[in-house]
Amino acid sequence: MAYARWTRDCDWYIFWQAGKAQPSDDDVLAVWHVTASPGEPNTEFRYSEVTEMLAQNDFSRIRGWSPSASGLLQEALSAFVRDVATSRRGSSSLRSPDTQYPSEHRKHEES
Repeated sequence: MAYARWTRDCDWYIFWQAGKAQPSDDDVLAVWHVTASPGEPNTEFRYSEVTEMLAQNDFSRIRGWSPSASGLLQEALSAFVRDVATSRRGSSSLRSPDTQYPSEHRKHEES
């Protein structure tokens, strides 16, 4: 599931990279900035690392982070944590487009 995609107005591609295995910490969120290459350090984070960043409201370990990206990262990481929780409960993973993408970037998906 993608939470942000590269567009003319978005420098991030954020998606749930791995899952289906127990425990939740096996789930990985890829957080790629246009300045980083996939697989570089600080571009992929386990569930526990994501929840830690959210609890501390500190995203500075993410490659390509800047203060202006904090809102997008907060929304994307929070959505990932909710989706993992939903997946673990066995609920349907299908979500409406309005809740699938961060609000600031939905308009880019529609164009």
